[in-house]
Amino acid sequence: METNEFGVPLDLNGYAPSIMQKAERCFMCGRSGHLQRHELFGASNREKSKAYGLWILLCVDCHEYIHQTD
Repeated sequence: METNEFGVPLDLNGYAPSIMQKAERCFMCGRSGHLQRHELFGASNREKSKAYGLWILLCVDCHEYIHQTD
């Protein structure tokens, strides 16, 4: 199993467990169900977000909202 530099196991998609949230709910509105991961750092730093657990779960509506306000 692949790990990050701290020895934390990564899932099959290269994500360490989130250090930002533990609940399986949208980070913004609290909905459950169809959730998407949102990396806190994008572009060239996306891999760091994945490896260090710097991501949150968002529902589709909140995820779209965040990307519209970038």
